[in-house]
Amino acid sequence: MDLTGVPAYHTVMKELLPTLNISTEIPRLIDDIVKAGKRIGKFREEKGMDLEQLGRLSGLVPSYIASIEIGEADPYMTEIYDITKALGIQLSDLFE
Repeated sequence: MDLTGVPAYHTVMKELLPTLNISTEIPRLIDDIVKAGKRIGKFREEKGMDLEQLGRLSGLVPSYIASIEIGEADPYMTEIYDITKALGIQLSDLFE
């Protein structure tokens, strides 16, 4: 997996956390992750892929991807990145 240009999660969070208003922005970030999961499901269906196919292409377990799609999982950014590459989309497509 080539992660060139993708900052490590802990690096992003170290820079981001001191700037956050905990009472308003943490819930917004969680909401963004849930929305991104729903968009993963939408893109997967648009491409005619089932969970097993996306799992094989991304290297993730299909049931875990399903959990991401319904907002029950807290995925690492590298996992989201693997999913976007498997879907042939950009990471930014999930957060528009």
